[in-house]
Amino acid sequence: MKKLLILPILAMSLFACNMASQEDYDNMAKDMCGCVEESLEGMSDRGKQIMEDSDGDDVKMQEDFMAYMIEDSEGAEADMMVLGKMRLSLTSCGEKLEKKYDDVYSNESEDEIMKKLVEAVNNLDDGCKITKILINAGYEASK
Repeated sequence: MKKLLILPILAMSLFACNMASQEDYDNMAKDMCGCVEESLEGMSDRGKQIMEDSDGDDVKMQEDFMAYMIEDSEGAEADMMVLGKMRLSLTSCGEKLEKKYDDVYSNESEDEIMKKLVEAVNNLDDGCKITKILINAGYEASK
């Protein structure tokens, strides 16, 4: 999960033209959830559950996917393919969001912007649980 590419892309987009409001952060958080959900398209419920249960712990996720591989190699392999394509999908979606929010800016530091964005993501409903996990892990890794 390392650093998520979408975080710096969105942070940079906040330095453009219109002052960022809480509504902008909330909308970006919802859009980020949409990006993550789109990138997980085709992943089984079990694969998603493994990601949720990992709570951002790479080691736990790897161990759980290994157990999954032993029990259901075809299912685990298909889910690993989705994970492999995820980075490209998130990068592409992040670039679209950067364009969408190109005219929004802030005079705050990048860290303050990221804190607000992470907070907005954490305020999303549980339908965005994987987004929360990925964004929080990416934010922690970027520190």
